[in-house]
Amino acid sequence: MTILEQYPDHKHLIEDIADLEHQQWMHWAKSMMNRPALKLPYTQRKNWENWMVPYSDLPEHIKELDRVWAVKIIDLIYNNPHSICPVCFSYRNRKLNRKEVE
Repeated sequence: MTILEQYPDHKHLIEDIADLEHQQWMHWAKSMMNRPALKLPYTQRKNWENWMVPYSDLPEHIKELDRVWAVKIIDLIYNNPHSICPVCFSYRNRKLNRKEVE
């Protein structure tokens, strides 16, 4: 089961964060590839070069890797008691209230 199948109500949020995560990865990977002292294996370098495209152009199995990190970020924000995000705070309260009712 894919991430999007597991969390259908949050598809757009997951995809937006996964896209951002991919952009962050591309920035990091380019900086790693530009280090002369770092000798990346040829196959790894080629894979990275193939994946340095917009998120929307990635194959699904690579998008799924970014979605895993997107869900980790969402979970951290929603479940962090120190979150300053009003939407997250509201969500967290609803989640707690649901647990109290059950």
